[in-house]
Amino acid sequence: MVRVSLRLSFVLGTLGCAAHKPIASAPDPAADLPMPSASNAARSGSGEGDDLATAFDPPSDAAARPSANSAGSDASSQQPDLGAENKVRFANRITEARRCLASRRAADCQSVLDELSGMADTLGPAPQQQVLELRYRLALIGKDFKLASTVAHRWLLSCGPKGSDTCRKRAISAVDRAVHQLPRRSPSEDELTRIRQSDSCVLKAEARPQSGQEFPDCAGAAIALYRKLGDKLMISRLLLAKGRWLETDPRQASQGARLFTQAYKSCDEPRCLDIRRRSLKSLWALHLRLGEPELAARAALAEMRLESEDLPTERRAYARTVEVDRACEALDKREGSGACRRLERKLLGAYTFHDFSERASARQSLSVDDVRLVNQHYQVLIEDCLAVEANRLEQPGSVTYHLRWIALTDGRVDQVTFDRREQDQGPLAECVRKQFAVWRYPRYQGEYQHIDQEFTITRRERKLAAGPTR
Repeated sequence: MVRVSLRLSFVLGTLGCAAHKPIASAPDPAADLPMPSASNAARSGSGEGDDLATAFDPPSDAAARPSANSAGSDASSQQPDLGAENKVRFANRITEARRCLASRRAADCQSVLDELSGMADTLGPAPQQQVLELRYRLALIGKDFKLASTVAHRWLLSCGPKGSDTCRKRAISAVDRAVHQLPRRSPSEDELTRIRQSDSCVLKAEARPQSGQEFPDCAGAAIALYRKLGDKLMISRLLLAKGRWLETDPRQASQGARLFTQAYKSCDEPRCLDIRRRSLKSLWALHLRLGEPELAARAALAEMRLESEDLPTERRAYARTVEVDRACEALDKREGSGACRRLERKLLGAYTFHDFSERASARQSLSVDDVRLVNQHYQVLIEDCLAVEANRLEQPGSVTYHLRWIALTDGRVDQVTFDRREQDQGPLAECVRKQFAVWRYPRYQGEYQHIDQEFTITRRERKLAAGPTR
């Protein structure tokens, strides 16, 4: 049996108290993830510096911040996965639509595709691309080549976030086939040539830059074409590529950071998720290399927020990434312990963690180091509970608590109790138990591990400065 007795002294300070809640999903992460303006070097120059400074403007209110004991929930609670049900239903209907097209029953197919279009809009880019491809095939069956060309263009603008190059080649070939069936030469034929040239330019720009090479001259014409077409994904790809070329030159690093930010901002469509995340990771790495840990942390937290949106709600509490860890380590080293947690709370309205129970292990018990690592990682949740409890103390005042709990073999926590009966009930005990529902220790195979911790809450008397006397 492992017993780790740790002491934690808590003095009422500026921490707000809140039961943990997972990161909320939001249509525009930039609205909830403010990023300060770049360094002075980045702010100098043309208006591009202003884009960087306002790329992550904070929300106008504090609604995103959790209130005391308002949203505590067991992260392990299972909710019906409506998304999974819709995916199964969509898969069944798309199979039916393909059979319908194979039988060339156009009238019957149209109603099925109309239904699929509504479902695809809620499921994301990949299902939308499947439906558009089937609509294109239906237009070919009906020999409506003008409609087929229009649908193929929509298909092209739906490509992403994964496999966008393959998707684009197929959509471009579809446009080509349709326009060549039209009775007279279409302007789309010339446009297709320019699209192919521009896509080749993007691939060339995304290739790793060699020392002394210049960024491809074709990029300017490509961006102009993509703007005309409304293809924000390809614009973002070129901005990111340009930033990566510039960041290799220390004299142009700040401009590279601005381009990474613009690449993130240029497209907020779901199909741009991958390029947005890559832009933020590039921004994180650059700021970390330049010794700007807060900017690195903000970029890493923004990227983590985007990644978490693909996770089930109950898993978003465990979305913490290696990039966030590295940036937080650098920020805490510069600003003091807890600085990054405070920033995370400010930007996300919640904390994120690693799920240590996901680590496969044949261990028979938890070591002292295992327990200490998990306790320190999740302790910020308990500190939130203590902050509210400290407000209830008469000032000056101090009280010591002895808390015990069991780490189950699956990593979860059970039987959270206070030594003193009068402390085992009430707001603090309720808050603490809700927070422990989030904790995860490494899995093990032996007997249950008992853990205890002692902490002291102190509220100091605040002295007011004497006012002027007459």
